Amino acid sequence: MIRRPAVAGAFYERDPAALRRRIEWCFNHELGPGGLPVRGSARKIKGVIAPHAGYMYSGPVAAHAYHELVSDGIPETFVIICPN
Repeated sequence: MIRRPAVAGAFYERDPAALRRRIEWCFNHELGPGGLPVRGSARKIKGVIAPHAGYMYSGPVAAHAYHELVSDGIPETFVIICPN
């Protein structure tokens, strides 16, 4: 199932290019992991917990979880619990 964007333009940018810049900002922010992740292949991570607020509020903190996930190797399956 793919969830359609419900709050584009409110909690995150509606424009795809602006959204990409915002996500990069989250990774490069002083509270973020300090850079974009490099895809790894270890596949040891079983799950992550990340905040679910607007990127301007929690994006840099959430970027830590996604940085670790990508650095460990992107899994084939994602299960998202309580996305609302």
